[in-house]
Amino acid sequence: MHRVLTTLTLVGLVSTIGGIGVLLAYATSEVLADRSLTLEDAYWIGRLPWTPIGVGLIVAGATTAVAVGAVTAVIDGGWIRRLVAIMAAGVAVFWWLVATVPLVGMGGAWCGQPSCPAPSFDVVTIAYSTPKMTVVWLLIPAVVAAAAALAPRPRPRSD
Repeated sequence: MHRVLTTLTLVGLVSTIGGIGVLLAYATSEVLADRSLTLEDAYWIGRLPWTPIGVGLIVAGATTAVAVGAVTAVIDGGWIRRLVAIMAAGVAVFWWLVATVPLVGMGGAWCGQPSCPAPSFDVVTIAYSTPKMTVVWLLIPAVVAAAAALAPRPRPRSD
């Protein structure tokens, strides 16, 4: 069971890193096409399909890493690892709560007429639109929970 959980935690981290790589590669291609842009400017261009692929990998990977990493640390870790992992998972849960609460006036261009469907919830768009919040409240906790789960276990001294 431990091996499966650590493998899933690593898969989440690799997915997150892959998503960051997709975004960096895409933004770099935009900068190379127009040298007046910064990487941040290129990120905000947000061309399809690269931006949703990158952001989706980040959200899915970080969520997997924090959830499975926290479970792994709670099952196999000492009290410090458990505490750290639970706190990291709590921070990520806070991000999900904030990201899923519908806010008045948010949701994109909506005509407001009965003939127009209301905009639907899209966590990838929310993560794309609030990258700093996503980094602080989802990515960092994912790394912390994964570190608590994957750090080497201390071995008892044999004197």
